[in-house]
Amino acid sequence: MLKSNKVYSAKTNDKGEAIFMLPIRQKYFIDFNYQRDAKEIDLSKVKGIAEQSMHVHYTPDPRMENIEDFIPSVEELIEYDVQNFIDKQYPEPEMGDIDFQLSWGNKFNKKSKEALLEVGMKVKSKMERKAAPLNLCFVIDKSGSMMGDDRIEQLKKSLIDFISRLDSTDIISVVVFDDQPRVAVPAEQLGDKQKAIDIIHAIRAGGGTVIYSGLEKGFDEVRKHHSTGFVNRVMLLSDGYGSRPPKEIVAMAKRNIKLGIELSAVGVGTNYNQALLSQLASAGGGLMHLAGNAKNIQDAFRHELESVLYAVASKAKLEVLYNNEIVYRQLFGYVNEK
Repeated sequence: MLKSNKVYSAKTNDKGEAIFMLPIRQKYFIDFNYQRDAKEIDLSKVKGIAEQSMHVHYTPDPRMENIEDFIPSVEELIEYDVQNFIDKQYPEPEMGDIDFQLSWGNKFNKKSKEALLEVGMKVKSKMERKAAPLNLCFVIDKSGSMMGDDRIEQLKKSLIDFISRLDSTDIISVVVFDDQPRVAVPAEQLGDKQKAIDIIHAIRAGGGTVIYSGLEKGFDEVRKHHSTGFVNRVMLLSDGYGSRPPKEIVAMAKRNIKLGIELSAVGVGTNYNQALLSQLASAGGGLMHLAGNAKNIQDAFRHELESVLYAVASKAKLEVLYNNEIVYRQLFGYVNEK
């Protein structure tokens, strides 16, 4: 049962049938031993007593059926950045749009062996839009795996809120993919926002996953209006699993990124392919968001919106100078160059 810990189980008979008696006014997802979220059962609007049947195609997921074949290689392991676990807030800048905070992170004296320097940055929370106009494409995974926990509905809600805050001169496109990619909203100036919102409302989850083709079509849409005067970015929203090898997907993305198109990624759900999505976002110079639940999805869109609308700097570098009596040991956080 969706949004509940209740589970209803059954075994199939010799005809491959499973019979359930389920409470109405609820939504359910069908799981098999080796397949999650195979299909949705929507009884949320049913009244009284009803009887219905449906056919569900069982396609075992190799990742669940043969776990031993999917032990990650060294390249596929992910090192979590420390900033993902820090929620410390700094005071608002007193002057200007940005402020740096420097403080010692530990107590020490002349006999101490180590000292930790904490470097923090705070951007003004309420700012006027300063960034260039946008040329954005949202590439949305609407495969069957996106049905669970109302993921696709939360994505649609957050995307609509995002679009409602853009200017009519911003260029927006939306690509959706399951078994096949499709341009739901062609790249054009936003103009009539309601038209785009109505199309997004109509998106429904179901089918397989061709992340390669979906992402490729997203880059195609951005290239139509690519300009150095715009923020040119693709935003991928997916669980990161598809039928093509990850190396091929990353290679294709890098070819487009070299043309000046940024790429951000939102990993949706709790079992997404973070190795692939992190590589894509890192190569694309965009943000990597973790969206395990509805609030995470909303936060991901908020952070993405802030990064493209209220940017105060790009390709910023922080240089720390110290004398020969101090030995650099380790950098936590945004690792780039020492």
